[in-house]
Amino acid sequence: MGRSAQQGDVLLVGSLPFQNADETFSRMGKGLGDHLFAIPDGEFGLRQIWVGFAIGLFQANPAIEVVEGTSDPEYKGHRKAPIQFAVTDPDNLTFDTTGYADIAIESYEAFKRERAAGNIADGVRFQVTFPGVGSNIEYFFEPASWPVISEAYLGAVKRDIDRISEVVPAEDLSIQFDICFELMDLATGDQHHYLAWPERTYEEKVEHHAEQFNELPKYVPDGALMGVHLCYGTWGGWPMVDMKDLSHCVRMANELTSRAPRRVDYVHMPATPEADGDFFAPLADLDIGQTRLILGIVHFHDGHGEFERRFAAASKYAQNFGVASVCGFGRVQEDELESVVKAHVDAANALEKIAD
Repeated sequence: MGRSAQQGDVLLVGSLPFQNADETFSRMGKGLGDHLFAIPDGEFGLRQIWVGFAIGLFQANPAIEVVEGTSDPEYKGHRKAPIQFAVTDPDNLTFDTTGYADIAIESYEAFKRERAAGNIADGVRFQVTFPGVGSNIEYFFEPASWPVISEAYLGAVKRDIDRISEVVPAEDLSIQFDICFELMDLATGDQHHYLAWPERTYEEKVEHHAEQFNELPKYVPDGALMGVHLCYGTWGGWPMVDMKDLSHCVRMANELTSRAPRRVDYVHMPATPEADGDFFAPLADLDIGQTRLILGIVHFHDGHGEFERRFAAASKYAQNFGVASVCGFGRVQEDELESVVKAHVDAANALEKIAD
């Protein structure tokens, strides 16, 4: 991807502060035009709580029950899921859906309406996002349940993508997998970060969290795009854990792309507002082949020139990368909506100036 006004300079990570899909497609589609290669529906409604969207699915399943967490002071400072589940009837555990397919199919109708109205540029795809296994499953379940619940979840993701693909042509589709709690686990190195998760070395964590990409990419149809959002979370403020540089993102990107049984079209990595050359230096070790790198250097509370400064710092270690925000913006206050839209548009315009 070059530094021109060509299609694909800007990624919208996922959630956006709009009330419905039509509003998202209209506002962001018109604002960014062919700087986009795909556009999400904004992940409005219950999806604004991200993986919390799945809690109702778990609670309604008769093969799953809530288990009591520990209040052992030894775990003070470690993160703990708000609700923890266990699989009590593994022989009868199944999910017909993750809950995302019906929403995606409905939002695709809005996508077609807005594209027909000229609000979405030709060639821009419809983006659908699924959380990774560690984020959507392991965060909520006790480790003894992980093998069986992960298998059931992966089956549901496959069924949902199959259903979506029956409605959305592959040339219109982009599937993104969000890897968040997995990455935050890596950010603590050999230390124990999550209350319920077993203690593991850094290398054991990398192996475990990358393993899901032995399967997930198989579900994405040929002709569709597939990408990864490496996430440091926004609950209580971004990032949820210290982020001194891109080393963990680079390691995970290398692992995921090397395992994937099909091409990975892009990998997104976030950057802190103060990111400098040292922050971006791990990109020298990035080994992802033809996969497009997208850097989250768009911050909507920026001072003048900060986007360009981060862009210049990253350019010492990577070329021809796309740009995005650090994460989704679905939980920002309504009065900040215009700033979110403007930050993305300003970044797209800055890319054109840089190209000149």
